[in-house]
Amino acid sequence: MNSIWKPPQEPFVKVNFDAGFKLTLHHSYYGFVIRNSKGLVMRSGTIFNKFVSNSFTVEAIACQALDFARETGFSHAQMQGDSSTAIVKINQVLPDFSDMGTYIEEINIKASSFQHISFHHVDRRANMVAHMLAKVRMSIPKDRFWVEDLPAAAEVHLARDLSGLVSQI
Repeated sequence: MNSIWKPPQEPFVKVNFDAGFKLTLHHSYYGFVIRNSKGLVMRSGTIFNKFVSNSFTVEAIACQALDFARETGFSHAQMQGDSSTAIVKINQVLPDFSDMGTYIEEINIKASSFQHISFHHVDRRANMVAHMLAKVRMSIPKDRFWVEDLPAAAEVHLARDLSGLVSQI
């Protein structure tokens, strides 16, 4: 598994997502970033959810970041998260009867509105921008969304990803 973020090929965007979970409160916090083939941020956001049953469900909820790609008008998306359990369940053909099954079904229904969409597991190091966005949500009072921007806490990871692209040229 690669630990370096790689840009998608045109006409795809890459949607990285990650989530955090506070078991005692049953709260989840997720972040997402949508980037184009040059690695530039198109949209990003942080979202809070109450009444989440477990950490596996949290990652499936976070994958609903595909809503933001669809609403922005993208028709080709590569979804990437660092939870192998969630990605495997999303990619399986058989119905999922676990706690996260309802979310998986909803993701698959929403995915059908894209011309092409794929779901991939990546190493946490290739998902650090989304990871930091999830962490940011834990410290701010409400959900936030950015267009072609990120909060400062995630910018260092974006810069690292972009510098990796330059060194590959």
